[in-house]
Amino acid sequence: MDLLFVSISSFLTAISMPGFVGEFFIWFSLCFLLKALQEKGILKSILLSYVYGLLLLMITCFWQLPTLAVEIPRILHRYGTFGGIVAFILAATVIGAPPYMIFGILMGVGNKVMKMKGRRFEETFLYPFFVASSYTFMEFTRELGTLSFTGARLSDSLFRNVGLIQIASITGTLGLVFLIVLVNSVIFSMWERHGKTREKLIKTLAMVGFIYMVSSFVSNLIPPDRFPDPVRIVAFQMNLTQEDKYNSSMGEQVERVIDSMESAYSSFGNLPDLYVFPEAVFFDDLNFYRDLKEKLIEEVKKCETAIVIGGIVRKNENYNSAIFLKNGEFDYYAKIKLTPFAEILPLPFILGRFSFLRLLGYYSPGKRYNVFNLGKRKFSVQICFESFFPQVSRKFVKNGAQFLVIITNDGWFRYSTALTQHFSKAVFRAVENGKYVLQVANTGITGLVDPHGRILKTLDLNSNEMGLFEVMPNDRITVYTRFGDSLVVIPSIVMILIPLFDLRFRRRWNHGDKSKIRVHASQDSR
Repeated sequence: MDLLFVSISSFLTAISMPGFVGEFFIWFSLCFLLKALQEKGILKSILLSYVYGLLLLMITCFWQLPTLAVEIPRILHRYGTFGGIVAFILAATVIGAPPYMIFGILMGVGNKVMKMKGRRFEETFLYPFFVASSYTFMEFTRELGTLSFTGARLSDSLFRNVGLIQIASITGTLGLVFLIVLVNSVIFSMWERHGKTREKLIKTLAMVGFIYMVSSFVSNLIPPDRFPDPVRIVAFQMNLTQEDKYNSSMGEQVERVIDSMESAYSSFGNLPDLYVFPEAVFFDDLNFYRDLKEKLIEEVKKCETAIVIGGIVRKNENYNSAIFLKNGEFDYYAKIKLTPFAEILPLPFILGRFSFLRLLGYYSPGKRYNVFNLGKRKFSVQICFESFFPQVSRKFVKNGAQFLVIITNDGWFRYSTALTQHFSKAVFRAVENGKYVLQVANTGITGLVDPHGRILKTLDLNSNEMGLFEVMPNDRITVYTRFGDSLVVIPSIVMILIPLFDLRFRRRWNHGDKSKIRVHASQDSR
């Protein structure tokens, strides 16, 4: 029965994620997991939490299976379908799911502490806060290390809920995670108490309804966008198949870019301030092709603009980069947060057998959080997987970026679910830092998000299209940009420790009382 409850919880949580059914289920999806963990010891809690994380990731990120088992073998011919299936399973079981065991450990410890006190954990006032703090701390650990991955984070389900996600400007997405788990815990505790089912159902609906009422109220308070002096950006969604990208010469790649720029110039003239192309348009270092580089620079000058384009830079080491060309000057940002196994092999002495999953080859992580100058405006570029991590955009903004650009390929994925989940990350990076975020993708989603997380404009999926976007730079520094996750993580750790210290205090108190009793008894006997 416990595994059934865990499976239901994983399924309901997964279908709340971007690209699935919708966010409504997220407010009670964890209740089944909490039921399964009720009064369980540490080992059982670890196992059940692991299974929950495993199923959640495999359902939410199902789109990785056809990518690993079909698309990459078909184009790169490095391994077969069976190898891709094995890689998907191992990625979920060995890399993705283990962090969820941290939640199991904390819940098991909490259950044990309350059992020693002779109380049912879910009936205590502390329970919802302990559960929310434990889950939030677990989510924080998923951001850490070379194997980190923040897909299927509970907050992702709220990416279209403009009112609620304003919390992220203060607490980041971990604050939203805390809120979601707190509501789930309160609902679970309420249903565990004695009472009429009808009354419990009414209270549950009232609680969720109140949340949406507050969200609507906050959303209506957000002022409309104004563009007194915007940066005008042309985004190129090239919609190239992976075969075209991987099998074309450097000359063909440069010609595609020049043709696109000429088309944009004929449509918009010298109005745009910046042209942005997706990730990995060039599969070699442009500096090694002097004639092609000069030709591209001349085109940039002709269009009277600057350009950002994804390519490779080789300087002793290989870097997946965002190249910036302006007035004949060449600059670049080297991707810092590389995709495990596809771009970098983490822990090679342990995971060396996974080297067959690399794409073109392995890259070295960059070292500088570059900010590009566009006249008096400043911006930074994140590359693909980096938008999953709030610390990258935070550092860009702290270095002076006034708006953010994300370039990505995303042409490997057959299902729009993957594209929606990736784009949802741009929404949260915008709110966290109070900045406009423009994502430019090969096949989509290409779109603009304002500082409040409102999606202003997107291009059609799987279309060869260019669009003009207006971005308003700003120097705003949000609470989250300044303090990061510490405003949530530190209180969560304190909340987790309270039951342990409370138990230790009670033990000492009881021990002291017993000692006093023994002393009085001995005196009386005298």
